[in-house]
Amino acid sequence: MTPEITLLIVASALVGSTIWPYRKPAIFVAAATILVVLWGFSPESLITMEIMESLLIVFSLLVLSGLLRYSEFFSFITKGVLSRARSEVAAFLLLNLVAALMSSLAATSLVLLYMVTISINIAREYGLNPKPLLISMIVSSNIASISTMVGDISNVIIATCRGFSYDEFLVRMVPMALPMLMGALIVQYLILRGELRGELEVRPHQVTVDRSYLHYATASLLLMFFLSLLSDYMGIAESSVMGVVAIAVLFIGGERMKEVYEKVRWEILLYIGALLITAKAFGLSSAPSLIVSIQQVSPLHIFLASLGLSAFIDGAETAAISLPVLGRLAVNEEVWWSMVVGTSLGSAISPFGSIANLLALRRARRMGIDVSYREYLRISVPSVAAASLIYLLGGVL
Repeated sequence: MTPEITLLIVASALVGSTIWPYRKPAIFVAAATILVVLWGFSPESLITMEIMESLLIVFSLLVLSGLLRYSEFFSFITKGVLSRARSEVAAFLLLNLVAALMSSLAATSLVLLYMVTISINIAREYGLNPKPLLISMIVSSNIASISTMVGDISNVIIATCRGFSYDEFLVRMVPMALPMLMGALIVQYLILRGELRGELEVRPHQVTVDRSYLHYATASLLLMFFLSLLSDYMGIAESSVMGVVAIAVLFIGGERMKEVYEKVRWEILLYIGALLITAKAFGLSSAPSLIVSIQQVSPLHIFLASLGLSAFIDGAETAAISLPVLGRLAVNEEVWWSMVVGTSLGSAISPFGSIANLLALRRARRMGIDVSYREYLRISVPSVAAASLIYLLGGVL
């Protein structure tokens, strides 16, 4: 098979994934199967340690997010914070900060799915317009996701491929993420200030939860975070630490963990696995040489390229397919970090820039809130522009 055909198959998968976003798993399973059959790759050459580490991290995050949802953790934290909000501006700011923080700890694609329901219910309870709150929360979560290794699936893919540790991500990206998030929130406030003028009645914190299970979910989240942070010092891979915690959570949690297990969106794991195998088969072929020969590489180039691509195709797909190409070039570490930022910011631009956005907006439609492209872009484009400018002024230029 010629490299041109390989490139065509991969490009078709990326385009198909954008046109039919809810069929991503099937599309990449098909693409991976075609590439494996036509090139005759062995399973040993495709299922590498990096791929297994990425899948183990995604599995762990799926278990954790399912447990947090089942225990009403998201509702408890969000309503507890918003119970003190006295104005629509305060509610807007607090909701964004909670969503951003949770997304950086447990992956945007898994947190937003649950936060959407909470934010819409809260908006209706307080008499707020749910659309601007929903859009700003999605944008803020994507921007904040650059701060940790598990903040976004694209981060997981890049980190496991390049060997970036959990604590290295925090030290490097948090100082970038905070001013970028603040800049985006300021822009969002300026856009929405005409809609955020009302006063809110202070309401008691009323969420019915099983306290013991809530404590169990909180302890699991903190344990996974701190052990991942210390894994580099212990000489253990983050994926192993997270996997052990996730498996322990499933076994120790009792009979109710069966319900958690059944509600987890396992198709996300299938999608990521098929995507990574497709990217690996693409990398083992000679197709990347077609791109390498015409590509100039610098942190700025990669940032702009990943920003633009991730606005149209999923950020995880941008990262996975770009890695084999960049792997053939002698690029410095700054290039990889610029891709982390570019994919996350690009994912925030459009509704289909991330599987997180797609799932969140589909959940909103099912709840009677239909967000148009124009409504979304009105908030997302200026917000990402502000965050990108802050990033560029911070050192890339």
